[in-house]
Amino acid sequence: MAVQTLITDVSVRLVFNGGMDMNGKPVLKNKLYKGIKPNAQPEKVHEAAIALASLQTYTLDAVQMLSTNDVAQA
Repeated sequence: MAVQTLITDVSVRLVFNGGMDMNGKPVLKNKLYKGIKPNAQPEKVHEAAIALASLQTYTLDAVQMLSTNDVAQA
């Protein structure tokens, strides 16, 4: 049985370093951007994420590209 996947939704999560809590553990803050085109090139998404992160007060820790896929029989 052949299975086909189709990307239906793409989002980008920017993870920022929010400092340390009272116990010395790192505090991470997330900002999610939805509505990214499914065929967007990862390099371009990363460039846009870096540009958006430069507008924030916290230091960027990670850029995560999230996708939702439909899986169906071909």
